[in-house]
Amino acid sequence: MKNYKKAFLATVVVASMPLIAATNDGPIKVTTFLDEDGENSKACSLRVALETAKRRTSYGGCKVTDTSVGTQKRIQLEAGIYTLKSELTPQVNVAILGSSPVDWDEKNILLNDVVNQYPAQIPLQTTIKAENSRIFNTAFSQKSLVLSNVILTGGRTADLGGAIYAGADVSLNSTQILDSQAGKAGGAIYLAGNTSNLTISKSLIEKNQAPTGSVLAMHDKNDLGYTKRNITIESSSLVDNGSATSKSMLEFVGEPIVILESNTIAGNKANVNSGNLIKFTGDTEAGTIGSNSSSVLSSLSRLTLQNNTIVENNAFTTLLYDKIGTKRLNLNILAYNGGANSYACRYLLGNTNEQEDFSFSLVSYNAFARTGANRCDLPDEVFNEDEDKETNIDISGEPIEKFLSGRIDASPYTAFLPLYYPINNKSEADKKIKSLVDTGVTSCSPWDQRGLARITDGALHYDPKAANTCDIGSVELMQFDCR
Repeated sequence: MKNYKKAFLATVVVASMPLIAATNDGPIKVTTFLDEDGENSKACSLRVALETAKRRTSYGGCKVTDTSVGTQKRIQLEAGIYTLKSELTPQVNVAILGSSPVDWDEKNILLNDVVNQYPAQIPLQTTIKAENSRIFNTAFSQKSLVLSNVILTGGRTADLGGAIYAGADVSLNSTQILDSQAGKAGGAIYLAGNTSNLTISKSLIEKNQAPTGSVLAMHDKNDLGYTKRNITIESSSLVDNGSATSKSMLEFVGEPIVILESNTIAGNKANVNSGNLIKFTGDTEAGTIGSNSSSVLSSLSRLTLQNNTIVENNAFTTLLYDKIGTKRLNLNILAYNGGANSYACRYLLGNTNEQEDFSFSLVSYNAFARTGANRCDLPDEVFNEDEDKETNIDISGEPIEKFLSGRIDASPYTAFLPLYYPINNKSEADKKIKSLVDTGVTSCSPWDQRGLARITDGALHYDPKAANTCDIGSVELMQFDCR
C-alpha cells in the first residue's frame, strides 16, 4: 500500500510539472540591442522575443517563460537604444516593458509623503528606434499591444500609422512617440481594427506628422456599420505635432467614445485656412442629421474634454464640431490658438444663431474667448441667460500671461512632461475676468496631469472659508497650507 501511495504521488508530481511551467508568467528578457532574427543562439533580440512569445517555446537566444495558451506575453527591455531594420509584427497579445525609470537613492520631489517618498522619477531609459520603417504593425494579426516606459522614435511609412498601425487594442503607459510620419494618415497611430481601443496615459506625443491626423486617425466603418471604439488620453502632453499643411491632429470618425482628460495640448499645427486640431464631425450636410448614412461619425459618438490645457496651437480651428454625437466640455482652457481669423471652437456648417439641438451635454467652467481672435463659437443654448450665473470665463482680449505661465519644459517637477502652470490672479480679477484657480466647484478630475491629487473636499484648519476647489486646466495649483 505504501508503495502504491508513493507511486501515485510521483505520478501526480510529474504530471503537474508541465502545468507549473506553463503558469510561469515571467517576462522574456531581451539581451541584445541588435535587430537579429534568430541567427544568434547566444542573444535574445526584441524581434526574436516576439517570435518566442508566438511559438511559446525557446527560440534563437530567447528563453521561453509563459507557455500557456491565450495569455498576454511580456517582454522586458533594458536601458538603451534598440534600432530596427524593419517593422515589428506581434502575433500574440503582448506587453513590452522598458527599464523602470526610477532612482531608489533619491526622493520623489512631487510627493510630500514620508512613507512613499522613494523612489525618484527619472527620464525614460529605453528607446525603440526605427530606420525608415513603421515600428509596430498589428493590423493583420489583430493582437493587442501594451507599451510601458518605452520611447518610440523615427517611425516612417508612406501609408497609415507612422509608429503604430493597430488592428487591436493599444495601451501606452509612460511612453513617448516622437518624430514619426505617415504619408496618408495617423502620424503617430492609426486604428485600423474593427474593435481597436486606445488608451494613452502619462505619455508624451511629440513632433509627429501626417496629412490627416498628425497624432491619431482611424477608419470609420466595417461591414456591420460604424466602427465602435473607446479612446482615452489622460495625463499626457501632445505637443509640436503637425505642420502648416496638415488637415487635422486628432481625426475622430466611426462611433468613438472619446475622453481627453488632464492633458496639455500645445504647439501643434494645422493649415491656418482650413485645418482642425480636434475634428469631431460627420462632414458636409450629414452633420445635421445623425441617421444620415453618409456621415463619417455616428450619432452615438461621445466626446469629453475634461481639465485640459489647450493653448498656443496654430490652426484655423482647434475644436471642430457639428450636431452629431454628444459633447461635454468641463474645466478646460481652450484659447490662444491662432490669429484673428481662427477659432477655438467652430460649427462645421457655419452660423449657430437661431439653431438648436447641438448635443452639448455640458459646457461649464471653461476659459475661452467669446469674441475677437480665436473665439469659441458655441450655440446660445449652452450658456446661461443670466450672465451672473454663467460659469464659463470669457477671456476675450486678455493676454495669456494673465492666466498661465509660459510652457514649462519637462523636468522632475512636471513628471517629465511639458506643461503650463495656472496663475492665481484673484487679487486683481474683476467681475468679468475670473481666475483659473479655485473655481468654487469640487467635481473635476481627481488627479492633475502630474499625478497629484486635486484635494477639493478639504478645508484649511485656520481658514475654513479658504478651502481648495477645482482649477481650470490640466495642472492644479497646490496650496501648501495646514489642513
